[in-house]
Amino acid sequence: MATLGFSQRRMQRIVSVLIDQDVIRIGRKGYIDLRQGKTSQASQYYPTESFIRQYASSLYGTFGDFDKYEPLKFEGFDDADLPSKEEIDKQESIIRRYNEYMREHSWAMKNPSSRSIKDFIGRSGRINNYYQTLANRRIPLRTNTMIDGEAVAEPDFSCNHLRMASFLVGEELPPDPYNVIAKDTELSRDVIKAVITKSIGAQRLGQKGGLIKTSNKPKRGRVAVHADEFRAVLTSIESNYPWVLSERLFFNDVGTRLQYLEGEIALQMLKWAVDEDVPLVAVHDAFACKHSDKEKTYNRMLDVWTKVLSSAKAENYMQGTQYTVDIAQHRKKLRELTQRPNRNRRKHREA
Repeated sequence: MATLGFSQRRMQRIVSVLIDQDVIRIGRKGYIDLRQGKTSQASQYYPTESFIRQYASSLYGTFGDFDKYEPLKFEGFDDADLPSKEEIDKQESIIRRYNEYMREHSWAMKNPSSRSIKDFIGRSGRINNYYQTLANRRIPLRTNTMIDGEAVAEPDFSCNHLRMASFLVGEELPPDPYNVIAKDTELSRDVIKAVITKSIGAQRLGQKGGLIKTSNKPKRGRVAVHADEFRAVLTSIESNYPWVLSERLFFNDVGTRLQYLEGEIALQMLKWAVDEDVPLVAVHDAFACKHSDKEKTYNRMLDVWTKVLSSAKAENYMQGTQYTVDIAQHRKKLRELTQRPNRNRRKHREA
């Protein structure tokens, strides 16, 4: 605390003010237990109802400028890889029209949505907004918010990235692909999902060992996966869904390429939302909508998913974007050299 400029006396003054202003209340008074082998207890404070209400109300302000924003971004692109002006104008028109429609609606962390594509057409490209950043793991804050004062619903696709990738290589997953893996490994669905997400999101096979080693120390709010659990899930997947490995769906930058298709699905959903007067907000592979609109939103999601994936499959999307994997990695290294020239040049000389 001292490194942050706090002392015990200063902290006590802050706590006193927060209590006086009805921001927090004490739940348990702390004490120091001087007896050998006994544990002291810290005081616990909780937010008051009035503070929670103030915080909840603050979520529904406007957090972005609907008159000045960049609807479509291309990061790390060479000019030759940019889409045509007609295609750029088409996507920007959909996003701007959607944002203008949503300007009149209310939802948590309201701001204009945008799309960001990296390196090539076919890498990343999800729709982005601030709503997505609301906590929803340890505390299900996001799914307890509202759209236009009505409870929110978030219809999504089960195991979407693995399902998309399997569809593109001509294979089909069961309705619940986690079941058979859970029976084989006796692991929770959260652990299985974490392994699949990490594996399909990894960019190269060389990351496999590092992922297995570090997965037991996840980022805050994520699921810890021990090395033996990680290997057990991969073994079960190889046994039950052998095409996942034979088609190189893991450790091959597949997740980033599938994000582009998610962005294509989202663009069509945004257009539909305006046409049908259904306010919704993109959340990666899901869409937040009013609870009363959940069924028709989900049905439309299924239709668009099938249309986009069928078109991508017909065009051999996975094979067509495979060449981007190594080039994107090379470009990333060049950007790192540009951003940190001295450090990286020294490393190059040493190598």
